[in-house]
Amino acid sequence: MKDSVILSTNDFQKSADSIKIDDMRTKIFEQMDEILLKVQKDQDKMTSERLVECGIWDFAGQKDYYATHQTFLNPHAIYLLVTNISDDIAATEDNTNFDSIEEYIDFWFDSIHCLRTSSPGHGLNPPVIVVCTHIDEYKTEKEVEDRKKEYIKRFKKCFGGQDKANHNRGIYFISNTEFLKSDFNKLKNKISDVAKEMMYFTEELPMQWIQLENALSVLKDESKQNILSWQTCVELAEMLSIKENELLPFLTYQHNIGNIIFFADIKEYIILQPDWLVKCFRCLVCDNHPQKRNIEIVQLTDWHNLEKTGQLSDKIIDKLFEKEPDLEFGKYKTHILDVMEKFDILVKPKFIDTNNDSSLIPNSYYMPCMIKQQSISLDIIKKMFQSEKCKFSFSPWLILEFKFLPLAYFNHILFYYITRYTVCEKAGQKTLYRGKTLVNLDKTGLRKLCICFSKNAIAFQVLTLSDVKDNIYNTILGELCKKIEELKERLGQSISCDIKAKCSNGDYSNKEGRMTFEELGEMCENGHYLCPEHNEMHSKDDVEKTWLQHADIVIAKLNKEQAENNPRSSIENEPSKEETFTHDQASVKNNLPVSVNLRKQLNIKQSTNENLVITSCIKTGNTLVFTDCIKETTYYL
Repeated sequence: MKDSVILSTNDFQKSADSIKIDDMRTKIFEQMDEILLKVQKDQDKMTSERLVECGIWDFAGQKDYYATHQTFLNPHAIYLLVTNISDDIAATEDNTNFDSIEEYIDFWFDSIHCLRTSSPGHGLNPPVIVVCTHIDEYKTEKEVEDRKKEYIKRFKKCFGGQDKANHNRGIYFISNTEFLKSDFNKLKNKISDVAKEMMYFTEELPMQWIQLENALSVLKDESKQNILSWQTCVELAEMLSIKENELLPFLTYQHNIGNIIFFADIKEYIILQPDWLVKCFRCLVCDNHPQKRNIEIVQLTDWHNLEKTGQLSDKIIDKLFEKEPDLEFGKYKTHILDVMEKFDILVKPKFIDTNNDSSLIPNSYYMPCMIKQQSISLDIIKKMFQSEKCKFSFSPWLILEFKFLPLAYFNHILFYYITRYTVCEKAGQKTLYRGKTLVNLDKTGLRKLCICFSKNAIAFQVLTLSDVKDNIYNTILGELCKKIEELKERLGQSISCDIKAKCSNGDYSNKEGRMTFEELGEMCENGHYLCPEHNEMHSKDDVEKTWLQHADIVIAKLNKEQAENNPRSSIENEPSKEETFTHDQASVKNNLPVSVNLRKQLNIKQSTNENLVITSCIKTGNTLVFTDCIKETTYYL
């Protein structure tokens, strides 16, 4: 009897996908001569006309999409921040999710400031150019000029004293109804001038890199290819004499300058069209307009869970992606979800054994920004668990105050706590809201932790019916700070926060009354301080012995752990990479290492440093720069 072979639907799908991939690979290689010929023509044209190719990305303005923007924000980009000049910077805007245009501008400058690098003589990078539209709404030349002056004055008043304002390279004004060549030329010339300041435009790169970059561009623009498998890219690179171990730095570089979307830790695919990924995000992330949410396509319970807890069932994910059949989501589902998880747009939390919350399902995806359950006041939440005979006592507030708090941080921290502890429940109602939750710290229900999100701050308060051990405050603060450091390292963003506290009955969202340990000492007299929010005296012991006395210890511990994990970061006065290069080499100091084959014997002049462990080489003009792994010593050839 012959052995029977049983093939599942998935097997047929995989087989079909393999055929498609093979066909695509064959077509690419058949067209390679044509691709390389076009690359050479384009390269010759751009060189002769001194042109630089750039891509233009348009970000959705609705706040619902902001969790996705971090995937695309790039330190090598030039940002045009577009706003309506007819809107008063400080006025309330009913048609946006921001309280004012000032907050809209503030948000974008903060987001870009997280990617900051210095640019000597030019301010901070990435550069931002503010573009004001609707200048046509002012009829006379005097009205136009008066409005321009008033807008610039208000802008300077709102942002002039802040570091993030140093990203600004100017404010430009354009009409929405009339093409004024002089105005557009001013803007175009400014973009060109700013681009010339950017160091990466003068980088020298291996010729093969440029050829492969242009080959990928042809696949994007001519063949409309959205995504490329890693293996196909490896074979494509080999045709251009780029080895597999050199492909990773090339793709990372292309991602850093915004040409593609690629992550070394999930490298199965290279996303050639960033707009394709935007469409994928849009399938899951949409605003709350009924016309944009067809709840008939999914089971009502699945939709209920999405709005109550942010849970995305497998069924609802597949159904939502059916809105864009051209995305071929079934083929790339795992990779798309991995990318969204990497940036905390989706969270796949790990549940500890003590969490027996049946409404939160292990191994499921959750999307915090899609929790639509209307938040209620904190007082109402607290009253849900109190009675005349059962009254909780409340600790002072612990508040981590940021200059800017990216949405992904709160999303991740929120799910860290609701998977570590059980979400409180009353009359079948979970206390999980958008930007707010209450969890049990243990199985007794006698101790609870309230977590609240407000503008650029995360606040914590312990509710208790019984004594709380002193180390619970130290533990909460330590775990929280460690989590934030992990997120900073993973997301590669420069953010900082102050550890503050305020009285137990204060408004956590109100900055007034928040104080650091040092500020408490300055405000205190005879063991008491004047609370500015309530205009009454409070005992310093309340805020000191719960949260603030642990702040310095927690920070010192984190600094020690960081120094042990990265000894180089603790070395002071060590020359930076920038300092090891002369002015002539400044244009290539950020190059990634390239392999060099020496075809004749050459004499190498050693620098004064005696360490000879050479790990990389960079070509700059007719000079080879060698770097060692300990002191970053430089040798010249």
